[in-house]
Amino acid sequence: MSFLVLDNVQKTYPDGTSAVRGVDLSISRGEFVVLLGPSGCGKTTTLRMIAGLELPTGGRIGLDGRDVTSLPPSRRDVGFVFQFYSLYPHLSVRENVLFPLRAVGTSASELARLLGDVVERVGLHDLLELKPQQLSGGDQQRVSLARAMVRKPAVWLMDEPLGTLDVDRRLGLREFVRQQQLQMKVTTVYVTHDQAEAMSLADRIVVMNGGKIQQVGRPLEVYDHPANLFVANFVGSPGMNFIKGNVAVYGETSHFIPYGDTSPIRLSCHIKPGPATLGVRGEHVLPDPAGPVVGKVVLDEFMGSCRSVHVQTPFGKIWFRAGPRDGHALGSEVRLSFNPTRVTLFDGHSGARVD
Repeated sequence: MSFLVLDNVQKTYPDGTSAVRGVDLSISRGEFVVLLGPSGCGKTTTLRMIAGLELPTGGRIGLDGRDVTSLPPSRRDVGFVFQFYSLYPHLSVRENVLFPLRAVGTSASELARLLGDVVERVGLHDLLELKPQQLSGGDQQRVSLARAMVRKPAVWLMDEPLGTLDVDRRLGLREFVRQQQLQMKVTTVYVTHDQAEAMSLADRIVVMNGGKIQQVGRPLEVYDHPANLFVANFVGSPGMNFIKGNVAVYGETSHFIPYGDTSPIRLSCHIKPGPATLGVRGEHVLPDPAGPVVGKVVLDEFMGSCRSVHVQTPFGKIWFRAGPRDGHALGSEVRLSFNPTRVTLFDGHSGARVD
């Protein structure tokens, strides 16, 4: 049964800006869901409407069987973690963490118990008497997380909580957030524009663009079977390779013929003829002396565990992943083939995946 429900939720501002356009989403109790998308796609506005910090101009929000669409944040039982900490500068770490509990009249004995629990989990023993300005950015974010985690709300809402941290601190806190969520089994909605962060944390990813949901699915599903060209390009680093062309059928077999090249690429499934875009991930592009795609190497990026090799072809650039010792000289010719079972076809008009 769905625990958090967004039913045709919309947000239009007085100046006519439509930030969220009919979002439908159901989240199960204890699930970790990541809202992923570029800046301005509507993910933070959606999160703020779940929190009650903004009210929708249309639709309904349900939480644990209650209609909370018009309720203030204090009546929704949510814990919110912001990107920029939002700590009270005049209060110590101890008082910042305890602030939401004092606000609802929690007893002194319960305050001590809950503080002890969260300090143990987050590792704040040596920081309790310090003020926020005496802390590093990573420590300030740990205090912000502790304040949200000091009690067990119905939902944790996190708006790019690790976005301002350096790589090492971000990876450490990413692991911490996921461990705490699994341990406490709190339903969590997490906003990020970092697709690697989304892939590593989420039970399900909600990809958004232009105020709309583009796809909802488990990380591997979204990566392997993107719903449209936007998802295929946004998810992955780099994104999926795209080649425009036409699908033709010869006998019982479908082939893709790129624009600017007459070499057909055999497909493993039967697709009706017409304009299309072929998509293929870099790990499924293979150097092949007999491959139908010919091009010249324009970039060979050494990534440590692998290389990202970019090739200029008659129909655009194609990148593929190579072994760390498989270097390619700039300007050298290379022939490529695609794993026919791992290509994705998108409709040439709508951009939607063709199943």
